[in-house]
Amino acid sequence: METTTSSFKLVKRIKDDKFNVDHLHYYYLLLQIGTQNFQMCVADPRKNHCLLLESYQFEKVGNVEELIQILSKIFENHHLLMAGFWAGVKMAVKNDIFTLVPSSVFDKDSINQYLALNAVVDEENIQSLYYKHAKTEAINVFGVERKLIDWVFSIYKKIKVQVVHHGSAFIEGILRNDDHTHDKSIFLLVEGHQLQVVVTRDKKLLYYNQFTSQNVNDLMKYVLLIMKALKLDQNTSKVLVWGDINNESAFFKLLYKYTRNISFGNKPAYLRFNYMFDELFDHQYFGLYSLYLCD
Repeated sequence: METTTSSFKLVKRIKDDKFNVDHLHYYYLLLQIGTQNFQMCVADPRKNHCLLLESYQFEKVGNVEELIQILSKIFENHHLLMAGFWAGVKMAVKNDIFTLVPSSVFDKDSINQYLALNAVVDEENIQSLYYKHAKTEAINVFGVERKLIDWVFSIYKKIKVQVVHHGSAFIEGILRNDDHTHDKSIFLLVEGHQLQVVVTRDKKLLYYNQFTSQNVNDLMKYVLLIMKALKLDQNTSKVLVWGDINNESAFFKLLYKYTRNISFGNKPAYLRFNYMFDELFDHQYFGLYSLYLCD
C-alpha cells in the first residue's frame, strides 16, 4: 500500500481486525519520529496485542519547523492520531544527541553536562531528558527539540506522554529478547543509513552506540572494530540483525562475508501479532515495537 502527498508518503499500513476505535482508552499509542520518517503503532496492554502499524517516509528535513509542518499534515488528516483519550502515549525520537551514564554516578542536575560530553547542545532550543534502564546500570541522557516536545504535548494535553531516545527502545527490546547466550552477542538495528549496535553477555548490557554513514563499508568497519575491542569472535559470536535490511542488501552481504554466526532477528515475544502482520519480515519495525517496553 502506498499513498503520496506533496510532502510525505504512507509506505505501510497494517490493521488487525480486532482493533476497536471504541477501545482507544485501553490502548497505548507508540510514535517514532525521525528526520525523514514517522512510524506509529497501537498496542493493547490487556493482551499485549499489536493492533495497528503505519509507516511514513518524507524527504529529510533541515530543521524542527519543517519536521513539525510535515507531522502536522500527517496528524491533521488522521482519524486516530488526533484522538485525546489513549491509555498513554510513548514517543521515541531518533537523533544522535545522547550519552549513556552509569547509574552509580548519575546526577539529574548534571544532565546538560553529560550531554555536552557527546554533543554540542543548544540549551535554549534543546531540552535535556533522561531514561533509566531498569534491567541494567545505565541511564540514557538525551536531547529533544523543545518545539517538537511542545507540539506533541499540545496534542495530548490530558494524556501521559513518555518521551525516550530511540536507542533506549532498542536497548530495552534487546534486554527482553529471548535469543541470548551466556557468551557475548552483538545485536544490530539498521534503519536507512543509521546503524545501532548493542552488545550483551548474560542479558546484561556491555555496549551501545549508533553510527551514521552512507557508505556500507564504513558501517562494517564500525562493527568489526567493536567486535575486536570487546573480543567477539567473527566466526562464533552470535550476530542478530533487525531493521530495513534483507539478504540482498549490500550491508548484509558484508556482514555475511565477515561474520559466520549471523541471522535475522524475530518479532518480539512480548507482543502478539495476528496473521495480517505476516506480510512483514519478522526483523522489521523492532525499534518501534520495543518502545512498548519503555515506561
